[in-house]
Amino acid sequence: MLAFRFWLSEGSLNMSTEQISEEPSKEEIETFKRQTALAVKAAKEALNRANIPKDSPADYQGTNSRWSSFYQETGDNVILSVELVPLTTKAIVHSALGQPVMEMLRDLENLLSDPEAMHFFNVSQEERDEVIFERLVGMTISYINYLPLVLYHAFYQATGESIINDIKKIVEPLYRMEADSKPGAEPLNIIPNNSLKDIVKRFPKVDFVLLNYLEIIEKEFAEYRKGVNLNRQVYLTPDRTENLYLEYDDLRIKFKEIKKEFKLRRSAYFITHPAKGDADWDQHWESYLEGAFPSLTFSQNDFERTPSELAYRYLAGQFDYHPDTMERKVFESRSIAKERSKRSKALHGNNEEKTTDISSWDVG
Repeated sequence: MLAFRFWLSEGSLNMSTEQISEEPSKEEIETFKRQTALAVKAAKEALNRANIPKDSPADYQGTNSRWSSFYQETGDNVILSVELVPLTTKAIVHSALGQPVMEMLRDLENLLSDPEAMHFFNVSQEERDEVIFERLVGMTISYINYLPLVLYHAFYQATGESIINDIKKIVEPLYRMEADSKPGAEPLNIIPNNSLKDIVKRFPKVDFVLLNYLEIIEKEFAEYRKGVNLNRQVYLTPDRTENLYLEYDDLRIKFKEIKKEFKLRRSAYFITHPAKGDADWDQHWESYLEGAFPSLTFSQNDFERTPSELAYRYLAGQFDYHPDTMERKVFESRSIAKERSKRSKALHGNNEEKTTDISSWDVG
């Protein structure tokens, strides 16, 4: 049996083996090299989608009052650097992305090597590599977003827990010893819930600057973490933004067809099933929709909306924007395409083969 150990040395991702019974096979070494290259590729793509600048510590100027991130390429790895400004101090933390991304990749590949998992996630063998890469990039984006937050919070968490630790280990035992020497005295429990809030509540007239600020940081951490967890806007990449109008056009056509099918099929259903109710129809319709238009939803409540509105609402849900914002982004995407088409025609003149004039396309 062979145990692998991964470590980082001078910015490079390396493999070490602790030989238990045999040397690593050629196949195992090739797998490691392939996974290393794919992990670094995914890390670079994630950094690009997350809009993290490539810079150097010497001339980097932070843009966030609490933290800022930049990255460097070194050897066969990518180093994410996070500049933090907690408690009026400053710290720069460097994290090589190769290893954590590699670990995520290995689990993803193991997961989608299981036929049951592939069936559960509806992934075909042809889609497998693409799905693994996209999910790996998505997870890495989350890691890049989370790391500064967790590091920043760690400074304050260490401060708060140091205060709690001193009270629980030193202050309370001393008062407990004193109480034991006085008959009838109750032992002092300053922080019964192991929270700094207990101190603030016990002494409401005291102006606790640090403790109050630590409580604010805790609330912000919880809210920010929730926001990062739900942030889908990073997936609207420049490439996808460029073709957003095409995605919208396709959705608008589909929703137009769905509305037509909904009306026809609903009428036919209640004619042929007069004893059935709305719940039965809903189940029948969902079954049809799942087969004919996977990933799209449409109900009676959507019937009054236009196909355009439904398309904008769908895109808004995909990328966590307001539908009005998505409408503006689709318009901008189409405008860029029109301008690109005009430049192409001007450049090639009349010798260019005729292409579709998108300026006449329906934007509604």
